[in-house]
Amino acid sequence: MVVFANEGNNTSFSVSGTLTINCNGTLQSNHRFLQGTGTSATYGAVSINLTNSNTATTLQMGVNGTSTYNGNITLNNTGGGLLNFNVNASASSTLVAGRTISAGSFPAGRLVLQRFGAIDNQTILLTGTARLDVGPGASFAGNVDFRAPQMYLNGVTVGGPASWKNRE
Repeated sequence: MVVFANEGNNTSFSVSGTLTINCNGTLQSNHRFLQGTGTSATYGAVSINLTNSNTATTLQMGVNGTSTYNGNITLNNTGGGLLNFNVNASASSTLVAGRTISAGSFPAGRLVLQRFGAIDNQTILLTGTARLDVGPGASFAGNVDFRAPQMYLNGVTVGGPASWKNRE
């Protein structure tokens, strides 16, 4: 299955409640949001569950354009695929004050946070063989506690104390 949202240029959409994305199965199943130039999205809470066992599966939350997250973001990846925020240099995301991005069950795959901005303290804990990529252009105004078995930092700004630890 393939899911595309906002493929055209200068389009926008908004989800005021909780957006839940469940990606399961065994065949590669890709999801892509905000492909067109000048696109925008506003979300309430977001819950992503990537359980598809095909490790080539990719969820792209913002290929181009801007995304605003007004609720908490919860990520689960037990299938081993890629979850990528803001794929291209023209994409960016903002997590509003009082909200967090967190990993529930994330023992496999890869989480990429590029051009992602957050105000409050953030904690992301990945386990197993998972990899966390932060940057370029990521900015966290508060404290961060990021732990993962594999971690790649590439241009991240933190406004408070930071803890970056490899975790087994």
